[in-house]
Amino acid sequence: MSKQVLSLLQERFGAKILAVDSFRGDDEALIAPEAWHEVALFLRDDAACTMDHFIDLTAVDYPEREPEQPRFDVVVSMRSLRKNHRLRIKRVGRRELDRARGVRLVRRALQRPP
Repeated sequence: MSKQVLSLLQERFGAKILAVDSFRGDDEALIAPEAWHEVALFLRDDAACTMDHFIDLTAVDYPEREPEQPRFDVVVSMRSLRKNHRLRIKRVGRRELDRARGVRLVRRALQRPP
């Protein structure tokens, strides 16, 4: 079911969705940093998605990345209680302040009712 959400994201946002992956029921999308907030609002508000349950907000450390690349990815796990699907959205971190502000915006967007 979440594969339909991935398809919707790719249709709606095109190149802003950098990658999608689906493995053993775990569906995720890698989002361009500038679209992070917009995608979160779409997932919450769109009738086909209705991601109304914010599960988790975390970061993944990739110490093996090249020094000029951001070391962390920010990951949000969410699900739709009405539609019974779940999804992770990820973004590669940028500068610390940009990342912190973007994370706060997404968290607030997902916690507030539409």
